[in-house]
Amino acid sequence: MASKRQLKGDIKFIAEELVSECIAYIMINSEANLEETEAIVNDVVEYYSKALIDINAVRKLDKKERGDNLKAIRNDLGQKVPEFIARIAKLCEKKQNAN
Repeated sequence: MASKRQLKGDIKFIAEELVSECIAYIMINSEANLEETEAIVNDVVEYYSKALIDINAVRKLDKKERGDNLKAIRNDLGQKVPEFIARIAKLCEKKQNAN
């Protein structure tokens, strides 16, 4: 099982990459959907903040519960990331279909 530090680093890296993709989308596309892109960025930042709070909260649990909670957070990360990627891809598809 990964440590809290490693999990925090993974979540930070993923959040930064997702936000970078949104920024790149805006910079490359002059007709970018700013409202939807902003919504994605806000959702990523909100998820990042919630995940850090959840990770820090495991400090108060016993060892078994800590491991279970960190595993649940990692599993949630595995579900959320593809959702965020799909939303970003959908923005790019809309742009391609418009051309």
